[in-house]
Amino acid sequence: MTNTNNAINGQGSDVAQTEQSISNNAMVTPVVVEPLTSIKAEKLSLFMPYFKGKTEEFVRKCSGRGENAWKKVAAKITAIDTADLDHKAYIDRLYAEFDLDQPYILSELVTQVSEIRRDMGLPIEVSGPKWYIQQLSDIFLIEKLNDSNSSTKIDGYKFIYKLAPVN
Repeated sequence: MTNTNNAINGQGSDVAQTEQSISNNAMVTPVVVEPLTSIKAEKLSLFMPYFKGKTEEFVRKCSGRGENAWKKVAAKITAIDTADLDHKAYIDRLYAEFDLDQPYILSELVTQVSEIRRDMGLPIEVSGPKWYIQQLSDIFLIEKLNDSNSSTKIDGYKFIYKLAPVN
């Protein structure tokens, strides 16, 4: 009982001493958030009705070019927002299957999307891997992960934001 009381009081316990040492030495590093560019600040008001309190996070992840460009992303959000119930169910299944900020290789993505399509009674799609990436880039902001030895070879993909509007 004495050892238990000593541990509770922080005496004679390596764990208690270590925890105290960590809390005494812990430094809080402030997170510096860059101000929005003028273009991103303009987009904040535009997308506010779609993403509510998460609009700034969304705006920071969009870009002026590529798959995550403003015009392309706006068209994708509209398509999701106006999709029929069956397509929204498909989108919800894809969202449930893939985690944000998790890297995925192409074969993994193709297999998982194919499995969802089969489970939902949707036809097999044999158009190739680009079709599957397009399906996913229509509902996510996507980051391509390049091979460290090559700027052109894609090693995988990471989903960085779900484009479905917040209700």
